Amino acid sequence: MTELLKLKPLHSAVAREMAVGLKLGEICKARGLNYTSWQQITSSELFKNEIQRLEKEIEDQFIDDHCSDPVLLRLKTASLSAAERLALEVDNTDSELGGKAATRIAASQAVLKITGYEKQEAKNVIVLNLSESKLNSILQVPDLEPQPERILGNA
Repeated sequence: MTELLKLKPLHSAVAREMAVGLKLGEICKARGLNYTSWQQITSSELFKNEIQRLEKEIEDQFIDDHCSDPVLLRLKTASLSAAERLALEVDNTDSELGGKAATRIAASQAVLKITGYEKQEAKNVIVLNLSESKLNSILQVPDLEPQPERILGNA
């Protein structure tokens, strides 16, 4: 095997995923990568050093955030791994790895909820179903102003 001399963006991305605890097989399946080739890549000194650097960076960040409690530190590390797994599950269409539509939807909903983009209930919204021709005719009327009494049927 030729020794890896330089990390490419994909190498760095895989190293980040491994640094938070994802397994190479999971990463390769999710990204459509050749597992055997990546076994060789990940065994290179440059790649191993990158993973160690990233792991230390993650640990240092937790310490910088005033997190010295070993239990809390472990939970934070696990939360990074859980977030990566959720992100991979959203794109998992491989049935051999449990890729089901319901699982992808649940993972997507979890990601949206965690990031604050969960479905907000719309209030006082009127939805109009217009054909394309009707919409175009409305858009061509100059200075059209809303007429709520007509929309609500009070005219």
